Amino acid sequence: MSADPQLEATMARKWLIGHLRASDLPEATVLALILERCAATKPCRSPACAACGLAFQAAAVSIVERFIREPARSIRGRMHASTIVPGTHFVAPDALTVEAISGVGAEIANAFERCDLPPAIIGLETSFNEDKTGASDPHWCPHGHSLGQDWLSDATVRALREAFPKSHHVQRPVRVDLLDDDERARRYPFKSERSRRVTEWSESDGRNRHRVTRHRPMRPDQATRLALVEHQFGFHRRLVFHGIDEDAACRDLKGLGWPRDGP
Repeated sequence: MSADPQLEATMARKWLIGHLRASDLPEATVLALILERCAATKPCRSPACAACGLAFQAAAVSIVERFIREPARSIRGRMHASTIVPGTHFVAPDALTVEAISGVGAEIANAFERCDLPPAIIGLETSFNEDKTGASDPHWCPHGHSLGQDWLSDATVRALREAFPKSHHVQRPVRVDLLDDDERARRYPFKSERSRRVTEWSESDGRNRHRVTRHRPMRPDQATRLALVEHQFGFHRRLVFHGIDEDAACRDLKGLGWPRDGP
């Protein structure tokens, strides 16, 4: 973590503004202007803005405190975390849309309902995946990270894995862990950083040739396209609730729900 997250976020926003202005997409210039006008006294509230992303992350963690962590104290602090990567929502590099990300949120929420999970909050995000081993074409990968009350039974985890089976693109679509009291784990599902996941062959550790996946910064054109879609998507829709009153929970967003599109 940066020694000064706010400074790092400001620099990330400046970098993105430069690439938005260099883009051929007409809406990119409009978003660049919105981000340029962002200020502490009048935030743009756009998910494309890393500085506003810090405020969203803090608000989301406070929602987790109220609706996950506090109720979990009555069950000896038992909580869980999961990562869900549906294998049916991979998107071509030039085809990412708000609907594609929303579809992933709906699929995860429906599966949590069918599998009878305890209350949970899901944070949606989108990575760009490249495979240098030739196993798959480059694609966008919307997915979700959830934080929930209680521990999941073996039967529930099996049901989740049946709901999200392995696919050509994803060998481990469901990961479930116990959630400890480290705040970093509660912040992770709501992070503003976006990455390019690059899979390649590696023999560096003395093992036989094997595939490894490393996180790399997004290329400018990828960051531009994702910023435009996430700006339309809004912070509000990055949160998906299971077994929790959405209206009550989203009051803690304190106006961050939708971006400011005017002066």
